[in-house]
Amino acid sequence: MSPETGLVLTGRLEEAAFADVMRSLLISRDTGLITCTSEQLTKTVHVQEGRIVFAQSSDRDDRLGEVLLREGMISVEQYELSGKLIRPGKRQGTILVELGYVTPQELVKGVRLQVEGIVLDLLRWRSGAYRIEMRDFETKDIITLNISTENLLFTGIKRGAGWSQVLRGLGGTLDSVLERSPDAESRLYKLDLSEDESHAWSLVNGRLSVAQICAMSYVSNFETCVTLQALTCCGLVHVGQPRDPETQMREQIVEMEREDVRSIVEGFNQAMSVALPVLQAQVGPHAGEILDAALDDVFDEHWDALRELRLSAGALDASVVVENVADVEPGNRRRVVERAMAALREAVLARGLESGVVDLDAVLPPAQTSLPGEDA
Repeated sequence: MSPETGLVLTGRLEEAAFADVMRSLLISRDTGLITCTSEQLTKTVHVQEGRIVFAQSSDRDDRLGEVLLREGMISVEQYELSGKLIRPGKRQGTILVELGYVTPQELVKGVRLQVEGIVLDLLRWRSGAYRIEMRDFETKDIITLNISTENLLFTGIKRGAGWSQVLRGLGGTLDSVLERSPDAESRLYKLDLSEDESHAWSLVNGRLSVAQICAMSYVSNFETCVTLQALTCCGLVHVGQPRDPETQMREQIVEMEREDVRSIVEGFNQAMSVALPVLQAQVGPHAGEILDAALDDVFDEHWDALRELRLSAGALDASVVVENVADVEPGNRRRVVERAMAALREAVLARGLESGVVDLDAVLPPAQTSLPGEDA
């Protein structure tokens, strides 16, 4: 493929880090060369349709021979001998294969490590210049790699991101609201997220600001922000418009109320997990029918919480309850769900008693309520 002249963009890494530059090509799936220079060093990353496929560096420590030597894949003697045979048109990697010091597969592994090392180093650069040439490039003289660009960028940011870089990547303010990108799910499978990182990802919903996500996360604020910035760089998250304080507070209350509703339903389900075996032991296969009948008994009065639900399996779908009460006025949703769960518990006891079940009330704890003085 012959290189063709294309759009050229230039800038400073102090204003747009390499992660920000790479993110634009990743999302747009463009092809081009990113060249970064700093303190007499030059590093170039080849990007093909948004994927990193190769990288070069003027740093002697980034050369393939040094990488193979550092990784223990060749000896010092093999390194020295192959280095003496380098000449125009004959790369050290090719020479190492011809001499039988490494296999073609080991050579590809070495090139992968070389490229990953160059990219990881660029993610740590805080100053310098960058140049993006949006064009095709010649591939016959390079080994193009199939690298997980998202994982490489994510790992690099997690390892070496500074606070100024992180904050800039999150819109420059903790009031920025983070939203999931339209193609986030297709990108997510390319990342190997830890439990903590998955937790931070789960809090991105288009309503919460960075500060609110930090308040709800169980890891440190810095670790949460670094994860969010890494997700942003990988194209899973984008920064929306900051909300005013009143809107932020209102949305935070709504989010907390959703969690409260989910917790109430899960508490009911835990109680049913104890009561269901008792019911099944005494009425056998009719247990499911009894539970659905109990739900039908209270459905009309509590339809706003119980619609689209069945209880025959012994548990309610909490996400459906959360969705059901979304139409209820904020501030009243917890009350509505507490009353529905209390009524459903009594209906289960009544239906059980009618069917001759004994001691069901002993294993089905009373419904909890946060409304003292009110009869649920």
